[in-house]
Order: sequence, then structure tokens, then C-alpha cells
Amino acid sequence: MIISYKHSYIFFKPLKTAGSSIEAALSLSLGSKDIYTGTSAKDELSSNEYDLRPKNNWKSGRVIEGQQMIQYLEKNNALHLLNDHKNIQLVDPVYHSHSTPKYLRKL
Repeated sequence: MIISYKHSYIFFKPLKTAGSSIEAALSLSLGSKDIYTGTSAKDELSSNEYDLRPKNNWKSGRVIEGQQMIQYLEKNNALHLLNDHKNIQLVDPVYHSHSTPKYLRKL
């Protein structure tokens, strides 16, 4: 998901319809205050074309590590990340990649 204050739009990433490709292309024009959920896909993270790291998407500067990190990954069906990376530090996000309009309104 992207919230662009610079260009006045919200992009809700759809499932299985080229959402990552569209999101990556849109990420090239984000402003410094725009919100971007980023990606966890290994092939996207290793791309040199785009900066697909989360931007302005955390509740606080608190870093999730250790057992709390493992619980968070389990809750979000992302335990595979532990196999891909030896050291992971997660910042507690506000929005998730596939946040819905209903969830955004709730926040």
C-alpha cells in the first residue's frame, strides 16, 4: 500500500494482479512524507531498480527482535524470512502490504 501526499493518491495493493510491479513503479516518485509498506519478496528486495523498503510506516522507533519477532512473523505468515536472512530486525508497522480501505478508515 502507498499513501502519497505528494501526488494525492492512495494505492491499495491488489492480490495476484501485478500489484507488486505497479507498487514498485509508483515507488520511484514518492515524496519524503509519503507512506510505503514495502515488500518482503526476496527477488524484489534484491532488485537494483527500485527501493522497496518500507517508508514512514511504523508506530514507533521500537525494533522487534527475538521471540517477539518470531511471534510477529508467525502471526503474519512470514516465518520464511528467517530462512532467507540470519539477522532480522522488524519495526512495528502501522500499515501492511495488502491493507484494505476498510482497515485504513478504521485507523
